[in-house]
Amino acid sequence: MHIQEDHFLVECVNPDTLDPIREGQQGELLFTTLTKQAMPVLRYRTRDIASLDHRPCPAGGRASA
Repeated sequence: MHIQEDHFLVECVNPDTLDPIREGQQGELLFTTLTKQAMPVLRYRTRDIASLDHRPCPAGGRASA
């Protein structure tokens, strides 16, 4: 999955403690909205287990989950 980094802050955290984990480790995927208008910033817990990879991919995107 490619993430629009200019619209969302993406994190992977330990699902039990919500502490950040290192890139490449698996954890719960969280999204924080950055560009919503007339709405508060929301931090959304997906309950999905994933890992982040910030290397560019062949399709031209970044921040794959």
